[in-house]
Parts: sequence; C-alpha cells; structure tokens
Amino acid sequence: MGSVSLDEIRYADDGVGGYVTSGGARRLWRDWHAAEGQLRATRFRYTLPAGAETI
Repeated sequence: MGSVSLDEIRYADDGVGGYVTSGGARRLWRDWHAAEGQLRATRFRYTLPAGAETI
C-alpha cells in the first residue's frame, strides 16, 4: 500500500463567495502503511512525514 498527497495548494478569494486554487505538489510515499491509531481526524491540517517522492 502507499499514500498520495497533494499539498502546498494556494487559494484566493474569487470575489463571489468562493475560492480559486492553484499550484500544489503531488507526493507519493510508496512504502507507507497506516499503523493502528496512527491516523487522526483533523479539520484542515495534517503534518506529513518526511521522505516523500515528488511525482
């Protein structure tokens, strides 16, 4: 199993009640496995581990 993340996304107010996004870095951890209790729900933030491959 692995994990893919899209982070470093920029956003701006679109002036009509929404947002416009741009940028982002796609990252892949090929050998990542979720350990019991490792994942926790958060609202907007999750600290990613070092060692990602930029894809």
